[in-house]
Amino acid sequence: MLSTALITNALNHLEPVAKVYVAYSGGVDSHVLLHLCTTIPALRPRLTAVYVHHGLQAVAEDWAQHCAQVAMHLGVAFVCLRVNATAAVGVSPEEAARDARYQAFATLLSHNDVLLLGQHQDDQLETVLLQLFS
Repeated sequence: MLSTALITNALNHLEPVAKVYVAYSGGVDSHVLLHLCTTIPALRPRLTAVYVHHGLQAVAEDWAQHCAQVAMHLGVAFVCLRVNATAAVGVSPEEAARDARYQAFATLLSHNDVLLLGQHQDDQLETVLLQLFS
């Protein structure tokens, strides 16, 4: 179960962490993660919520604004990364969005930065990918 102790313990096993980014879609998983991170005093000054704006849905701009407002309410920095997630021939929309999202995250991260992603247990594909990169 996700907790502040679990987050703190995981981060303590890393080199000194410069910035902590939380991938924040506005969904329940990422909201819980962001909220928990804001309750860890040592993380607050280094914490940034990151919304990736795929532009694939009519409500994408509304979600970006919602995420910015929540981050402001929680008192954390916010970044909106706009990406081109248009699928090429032979590429599924989900794969194109995922690739665009990961490329955007890669441009954001510097040495000793950490990206936290909230996901529920059924997110098997991203779980497998994250395990391969860890």
